[in-house]
Amino acid sequence: MTLGGAILQNKLSKHLPSAFLSQFPQGVAIAYSAIPQIPKLPLPLKDEVHQAFIDSLHPVWQALTAVCGAGLLSTFLMQSLPLHSTTDKEWAPQDVQD
Repeated sequence: MTLGGAILQNKLSKHLPSAFLSQFPQGVAIAYSAIPQIPKLPLPLKDEVHQAFIDSLHPVWQALTAVCGAGLLSTFLMQSLPLHSTTDKEWAPQDVQD
């Protein structure tokens, strides 16, 4: 499971109402199983599930932003290497003749 998926799964299991969470067996990816069920929910429970998704996605965005930031910072530490401007004749492609 990816970083974002793992965070979302853990946060949803904490934030979703127990009445809704009990519908899914243990070990099932809650986010993927829950989404088709949301439109069918009664209104107070539906709002709670929406809020649980909002609260659970916030840490996902924070973690992925941190990973992207670390990736951006690592580019400044990379060494610049010159590109070759000549081709080695032994490794150059040869014309195929029929």
